[in-house]
Amino acid sequence: MNAGIVNKFKLVFASCACAGFLTTSAAAPLQAAAQDLTQSLPMRVGNYISPFGHYLAAFHAERQKNYSLAADLLSVTRMRDDSNAFLQDNQHQWLVTEGRYVDAASLAENLLKMSPDSIFGQRTLFVDAVSRDDWKAAKTFLPPFPEQGLDAYLVPLQTAWTAAQEGDHKAALEALQRFREEPSLEPIGIITEALLHEQAGNNQQAIDFYDKALNLYEVPPERLVALAGNLFERTDQTQRAQDLYSSFLVQSPRNHHIQARLEAALQGKTATPLISGPRAGLAEGAYALARVIYRDKLDPVALTLANIALHLSPSEPAYVLLAGRMLSDQKRYNDALVLYESISADSLAYYSTQLIKSNNLSDAGRFEEAITLLKDLAKKQPERADALVQLGNILRRNERNEEAAEAYDNAVSRTSDPSELGWRTYYFRGIAHEQSGDWPAAEASLQQALVLNPDQPLVLNYLGYSWADMKINLVEALDMLNRAVDSRPNDGYIVDSLGWVLFQLGRVEEALPHLEKAVEILPGDPVINDHVGDAYWLVGRKREARYQWRRALSFDPVEKDEKAINSKLENGYPNETAEN
Repeated sequence: MNAGIVNKFKLVFASCACAGFLTTSAAAPLQAAAQDLTQSLPMRVGNYISPFGHYLAAFHAERQKNYSLAADLLSVTRMRDDSNAFLQDNQHQWLVTEGRYVDAASLAENLLKMSPDSIFGQRTLFVDAVSRDDWKAAKTFLPPFPEQGLDAYLVPLQTAWTAAQEGDHKAALEALQRFREEPSLEPIGIITEALLHEQAGNNQQAIDFYDKALNLYEVPPERLVALAGNLFERTDQTQRAQDLYSSFLVQSPRNHHIQARLEAALQGKTATPLISGPRAGLAEGAYALARVIYRDKLDPVALTLANIALHLSPSEPAYVLLAGRMLSDQKRYNDALVLYESISADSLAYYSTQLIKSNNLSDAGRFEEAITLLKDLAKKQPERADALVQLGNILRRNERNEEAAEAYDNAVSRTSDPSELGWRTYYFRGIAHEQSGDWPAAEASLQQALVLNPDQPLVLNYLGYSWADMKINLVEALDMLNRAVDSRPNDGYIVDSLGWVLFQLGRVEEALPHLEKAVEILPGDPVINDHVGDAYWLVGRKREARYQWRRALSFDPVEKDEKAINSKLENGYPNETAEN
């Protein structure tokens, strides 16, 4: 998406920006209240309710991307000034961003009374009418095509699907002209044209447009693959659908949703349309815009669109997953979990949703629930390894390395081809085994990761540094770490590893510049400071060595390293020199 389009979309929320100057230090006492999803509104000091305090808290909540709480807080301020257009406009926008159309509709009606051309009010009432399949009412809220902002592209979609509902296929296609003029959004227009042809019963023309969209990409997006494959299946082109799914899975082998579609097609299951009518078509358009915009992290705009899609098609897994991802990125994990619960167990997206849900539970601090979910999933799907891999990842991140290593081992036992798991799984498995004290298993797993990805700098570093620290395979480790540094010359840990293997080879003068560079990059790392101190001592810079060791102690090293550093401060570097 180019910068011009991004800037156009940014104008959508310009009406709220003027409130920013009011969010000053005066709001500090209310920050905790704004962050707490309290149900006890209004907030009181004794018997006093402060409209201005709630106002400040509302805009603080908005800055924290908690639009629902912001809207609720602002409703308290509006008790004192219910006719204030500025307050109504902001509260309305936040409610729409959160998809709270029941609450937003009455505010939208007020906005239109005060300003009949309010595109925000028109959009809300249009979407709400379509959600009730009241297209006649919806049409009364269709504005002319705006020149900028979100609605410059949403209104053409609204117009196209309104025309489709009325059976005016020509007008529906003409409404999409704006998408043809914007290269970054052209795929949305092409896919919408395919859907419009599909709705009109012109299946071959729909297939032609899907082909046109597919040819735009080296690896097409998952949603396009699902839409095109779905039509292929329903028009007796099942083999073509299977080929499309299989080709996609070559590039994205762990995409559970497309894998499920392929399995269903291979089993001869009857495919049902993903887009069942104009309301679903408009939802799909809003979803497509949301995906494009979210790549640029314009959160309020993208979340608004995702919630339009959900309001129109609340059971579509793709929309649930996108909105959930946005909420998770805002650290609203519990809100995202509520969405994920809406995907039924018979959905083709259920398994992938459960994997996402487990990560969300972990991020929310609900580790045991995440672990239980993944163990149950692995038990119910004994032919799959991915739940066990994810279980290992969560356990490892929580420093339960022995359990993590067991989970990874079980995942490996379920696969005959290591490439199915990928280098990362073997890398993380190696870390879990090394951290739990089983170096032979760790070494074998790290070496397998390098078979799968021979130049991966993280794996080269972990194995090379481990060998250097154990003073084994030093020549091979040096080669590996030189390659890792070539790939990531400004990674402090990798640069330190290269210095450390040179140190262990007795090439201390060569090691020192690398170690000094590493400590410049990561000045607060205790291990790197310790390494620099060791090198300084061996080249005769003993005062500087003691300084670096003291710095290392100030950064809270692990107990074993702390004891060694204290010993060096008291007795100097051990008598044995670095080995050749």
